[in-house]
Amino acid sequence: MNSGHYHLHLRKRAQGKKKKLAPYPHPNPFIRLFDKAMFVFALLGPAAILPQVYEIFVTKNVSGLSLSMWVIWQVLAIAWVLYGFIHRAWPILIAQGAYFILQGIVIIAILAYR
Repeated sequence: MNSGHYHLHLRKRAQGKKKKLAPYPHPNPFIRLFDKAMFVFALLGPAAILPQVYEIFVTKNVSGLSLSMWVIWQVLAIAWVLYGFIHRAWPILIAQGAYFILQGIVIIAILAYR
């Protein structure tokens, strides 16, 4: 199954087999809402990098940025993208994919403007 909710279908089938899983859909309306809100959070987190990207390209000043830290964050994003892809955890994949793109832009800018 290639739908974006593949892991949810697995959870449905797993009901009764593994008692450690929470029921799906969860009976608590707050948890159901939070599950859906994670898609919004997956976009809001990476959006926090946008002011940094804007600042870099407007001022062309990267003097306060650490290339090594941005590269470390990029490596971590790659690991999370792979994790999200392997487990078909779309909020993780969306968030970390966006982080990967934006952090890549920052890294390129640091290399270009130093």
